Amino acid sequence: MVIDILDKAKLAVKLAEDKKCENPIILDISKVSNLCDYFVILSAESSRRVETIAEAIKDGFEKKSIKILHYEGKDTCLWVLLDTGDVIVHVFRSDMRQFYALERLWSSAEVVKL
Repeated sequence: MVIDILDKAKLAVKLAEDKKCENPIILDISKVSNLCDYFVILSAESSRRVETIAEAIKDGFEKKSIKILHYEGKDTCLWVLLDTGDVIVHVFRSDMRQFYALERLWSSAEVVKL
């Protein structure tokens, strides 16, 4: 079963919300970069919660046969990145999200309504 790219991004948000993520956002960066189509950005207050959310997304993607090409940051859980090629999921500890401010860096990208 092939899943639509935006549906993949929304699935990441749903899986993260099930684990109590904070402030999820999807950015459509396809018109401003060829890096991927969508960024999913979300956060959690603790490194343990970041790890829980990232693992839930990984497991949920695997159940849907969505291949994760790159998975990094699990060692510290300050910023975990899951890259599927067309969707990149960023799971931040809240203070790291403020520090890196991806929403500001990619402010020319369109925000997708959830």
